[in-house]
Amino acid sequence: MCFRSLQCWACSGLRGVIWQRVLYSLWEGTPFIVPTYIASGALGGAIIWGVLAYSGLMRAMRVGEVSVVTPFCYSRLLVGLGFGVLVFNETLDAATLIGCGLIVASGLYILARGRRV
Repeated sequence: MCFRSLQCWACSGLRGVIWQRVLYSLWEGTPFIVPTYIASGALGGAIIWGVLAYSGLMRAMRVGEVSVVTPFCYSRLLVGLGFGVLVFNETLDAATLIGCGLIVASGLYILARGRRV
């Protein structure tokens, strides 16, 4: 794992988030609010963890059996839903649950089919 490429990914992720916020401010007509140091640290930490997780997943795809690694890609969906419900007090509607069920079922099908072949 090359630190230099991870550093570039993290920097581009941070730039992307900043530009998204600037464009959103222009779209909504609200002033851009500079985040606090704590919020900036949390955002930077989320970007770094995301880059490390994605890098690990891509490394696993290169060396592992794709049918075994792919369902872990879908597990991000379940973790994201869990965070949304537990941390942000979101409610899940029927369309979300049906879509998630379809995605998870397809991942389980790929896993089962890969073990048979």
